[in-house]
Amino acid sequence: MSACGWVKGTGIVNTLLFSIPFPSVHPAFRAIGAGFLIFDIILFLAFSLISIIRYSLYPAFFFAMLNNETHSLFLGTIPMGFVTIVSGIAKTGGEYGLEWTLGLAMVLWWIALVMSVFTAFGVPLFTKHKHTTEALTAAWLLPVVPPITIGAVGSNLCTLLIARERYNYALTILVTSYVMTGIGTLIACGLMIIYFQRLAVHHLPPREVIVSTFLPLGPCGQGGFALIELGRNALHLFPLLAASQPEREGFKELALIGPAMYGSGVVTGLLFWGLGVWWMFLAVVSVGSHYIGKTVAFNMGWWAFTFPLGSLTLLTYSLGTTFDSLFFKVVGVMMTFCVTLLWTVVFIPTALGFFQGTLFPAPAGDGDPDAKVTGDA
Repeated sequence: MSACGWVKGTGIVNTLLFSIPFPSVHPAFRAIGAGFLIFDIILFLAFSLISIIRYSLYPAFFFAMLNNETHSLFLGTIPMGFVTIVSGIAKTGGEYGLEWTLGLAMVLWWIALVMSVFTAFGVPLFTKHKHTTEALTAAWLLPVVPPITIGAVGSNLCTLLIARERYNYALTILVTSYVMTGIGTLIACGLMIIYFQRLAVHHLPPREVIVSTFLPLGPCGQGGFALIELGRNALHLFPLLAASQPEREGFKELALIGPAMYGSGVVTGLLFWGLGVWWMFLAVVSVGSHYIGKTVAFNMGWWAFTFPLGSLTLLTYSLGTTFDSLFFKVVGVMMTFCVTLLWTVVFIPTALGFFQGTLFPAPAGDGDPDAKVTGDA
């Protein structure tokens, strides 16, 4: 399941390249982004096929994964990786005039939503594991972050539906996205508090999982981005609904609260951006203290460098658009460069390990050394 960290790390690069806020560089970077999308789809299909074959031939491995307190958390990476592809299909198709891609993206988005509900509700509640505060890592966030990502991508789809005057369907996506964002964001905030207590009481995690300190950037970035963009959609959608269907009294009332929803989203997004910057500083210092000047052994947890930082970059871009701020836009471009560079750095040993057959040890019991690798996302 940790292979999906590769998928969503690739998908977030596609999203960021399509989000660069300077029109003069759009064509070149969006073409590169389209290449990342195609590669991401190939990765997801390949890993899905490998997983299906593996668990069909060796079903005991599947139950071993569910019963492992670490590996089961990585189920959350599947819908996260899948929904980045959904976002890429919608944006890339719109860029190149492929109208049918929006319909495809909507179908896939609902499928990803069902997968996210399963991980958010099923993994924490229906798997029986023994946890201790000292052994806690930020990987606990993995099952509950997918609903936030669903909400963030839903805001993009809602924007495209509004542009095509499909207002009622856009309203359905808007409400659903708010609900999903609420589920994931609020639970993630509670888990971040517990994780902070673990850091304060028991100090930094072991070196093998130190990269997991980047994971809190994910819910901060995705949650802030979703709330701002959903609020922006509400601001534009509600008056259009009231004007197109004047007989619906409820739509007239909705038109009055659109500005409040947008304003509250912007304020919350700023708060999440500040919190994300704090977590990023902690993560950089933590990883630096463990790795600088020391021998580094690669594991799939290194993909935690990409998606969480990319999520905070999306929030930075959203704030840049909201305030028409050159500061946020330039910072966002710099962060995009960092995410792309980190993707390259992590991709090389990942590809080597994949072709050498050393990348994915089979899940085992409590004595499995791979069970300590929990920093993916």
